[in-house]
Amino acid sequence: MILSKIYVSEAFEPIQIFGKRVLVTSAILVPIVTIFSLVLSRRLVMPIYRLISGAKKITSGETNVVVTVPSDDEFYQLATAFNKMARTIDEEKEALEEQIRQNDSLLLKTLPAPIVKRLKEGEKQIADKFPHVTVLSANIVGFDEECELMSAEKAVGILNDIITAFDDAAQRHDVEKISTVGTSYLAASGLFVPRLDRDKAVIELALEMLRIVRAFSQERHHYFEIRIGIYSGEVIGGLLGKQKFIYNLMGNTAKIARFLMIVNSVEGKPNSILVSQNLYEPLQEFYQFSKMGEIDVPGQGKMAVWLLSDGGHKNKPL
Repeated sequence: MILSKIYVSEAFEPIQIFGKRVLVTSAILVPIVTIFSLVLSRRLVMPIYRLISGAKKITSGETNVVVTVPSDDEFYQLATAFNKMARTIDEEKEALEEQIRQNDSLLLKTLPAPIVKRLKEGEKQIADKFPHVTVLSANIVGFDEECELMSAEKAVGILNDIITAFDDAAQRHDVEKISTVGTSYLAASGLFVPRLDRDKAVIELALEMLRIVRAFSQERHHYFEIRIGIYSGEVIGGLLGKQKFIYNLMGNTAKIARFLMIVNSVEGKPNSILVSQNLYEPLQEFYQFSKMGEIDVPGQGKMAVWLLSDGGHKNKPL
């Protein structure tokens, strides 16, 4: 029988050496694995964060968004699809904005700017009462008869040129065009911005309209003239229609202005302006009026009226 003696420390020495190696290896590998894991997770998560950031920008209204992913894997394919979607949204936004600009431009050609603004803000029923407005009602006399001797294109072309010249003149005199129906033209001053010089502004526009029609008649070798009626007072303005809008003036002031235009067409002089007494009184020091007499205005009774022709300035307009 053979007995062997060994110390405990000697017996556990290999285990202690192994344990030390494990500790050293762990001390080296754990930081490496941790760093590698962080890098790997960042590489996996960063594209997701970029896509989320891009989506938030689009949600906030920014459509010119591009997400870059420095890889060639599924995330790159996802980013490419996202960028394509963002470009499509951006293009559609630009097309929509252009359409809105065109619609606004079209509305501004048919309706006063303050009415367009209120309409875009969602106001359903637009109606106002204006206490001090000067209304001009005009009609080109003889144009319909001349049309019988023209082609449709020529007739429409001449009338369009005249109305365009009226519009330019109204803009120069800061008078609001209301509507054009056939050869009739309606404009007003003092609607949306109160003006102390509204009567004079409308008279100056009317005088320029006389010159415009005379010039077109002579240049195109056609015989037509314009008759104008002007009246001042309270009016009601309102937006009418649902599919096709028109802004119109209602009440006695607009009615009397139209009536004065009709009376001028029948009893007045060629290329003249017929005004009521309430315009004659403040304007007589600037213009040379001739009294036409008194007329019966429906619902109003007798009214003194005065005629003004081009060249009727007493002195230069202010």
